Amino acid sequence: MASLLALESKIISVVVVAHGREKFLPEAINSIMNQSCDAQGIEIVIVSDFYPGFIDKLQTEIPIIHVVTDKITLMEKILLGMHRSNGKYVAFLEDDDTFKPDKIKKLLSTLEEDGDIVYVHNSQKVMDSSSRILNHNFRTNTEERINFQPDLTSKREMKNILGKSPDFNLSSICVRRDIFLKTLDRMPVIVDAVDTLFFHIALSSNKKIVLLPDPLTNYRFHESQSNNLGSFSNFTGNRYDYTERYVNSLQAILKNLDGGLSKNILNGIISDTFLNLSLLSKTSDRKKMLSFIKGFIRNSKYFSARYFLLKSCLSVIYLFSPNLAKMTYYWNRSKERERLIGS
Repeated sequence: MASLLALESKIISVVVVAHGREKFLPEAINSIMNQSCDAQGIEIVIVSDFYPGFIDKLQTEIPIIHVVTDKITLMEKILLGMHRSNGKYVAFLEDDDTFKPDKIKKLLSTLEEDGDIVYVHNSQKVMDSSSRILNHNFRTNTEERINFQPDLTSKREMKNILGKSPDFNLSSICVRRDIFLKTLDRMPVIVDAVDTLFFHIALSSNKKIVLLPDPLTNYRFHESQSNNLGSFSNFTGNRYDYTERYVNSLQAILKNLDGGLSKNILNGIISDTFLNLSLLSKTSDRKKMLSFIKGFIRNSKYFSARYFLLKSCLSVIYLFSPNLAKMTYYWNRSKERERLIGS
């Protein structure tokens, strides 16, 4: 296959989305400017709700398009950036994350292999507010490259793929622009779960998807990003609001996407999220929890046996002692954070 750079004037547009803060944005932009590949075929599209003064002082061969908008949601900003971009493919970078120096080079070599690839996801390293790389990750990164086409993938293989968090972190996702805009332009705006939306658009397309084991993104973890900090009461209150928005977004995705596989997987995630809502609620409703458990069991075909067992046990504990189940859930999340930050 001929080189992509020989066929397209702009191959990859990096859409950088900034939300009301400039603190980390220079570091994000510098991580694109310092890529190990040639600047030819790359452009940067910054979408923000403010004008960062440092942009005028940048000296780079990479074209920069800056869009200032009053759009509020992440999805609206992303759509605006995708429409303003010229690349065949779009990689995303949130303002507080960064790219590793070889990220775009690796993306280009992967995309050159097959013109039917519509979605590439890479693994991540986690860093703190000071850009210090932490020892652990939120999710299970894939240890080897995975190439798959949804309609040719068995249930067993798909369970393994989903266990690798192929929809985690927008800054780890690159998509085929034209394929995704066809779906995004007809969808209502969703508030959360945008990275999940992109993965499920790829699933519904039945085109080729690639998961890379390379940690090509530094994902920033800091207090302003996290909903699982503080006391039990703060945790349940903040996390409940987020989880409620998240499940509403998932239901909107389910309603507007085609494809049986995607719908089956989303039904499972939605059922699991309703269990979380019960575990986070300030009130206890055993009858409602029982209906959520039935839904979780009915839609559990793509969960691992271990996850299904742990979540089922926690839900059954709730039926006998809601407060014990809630405290157990909080304790597990607290331990997860301690493991991540090494405290």
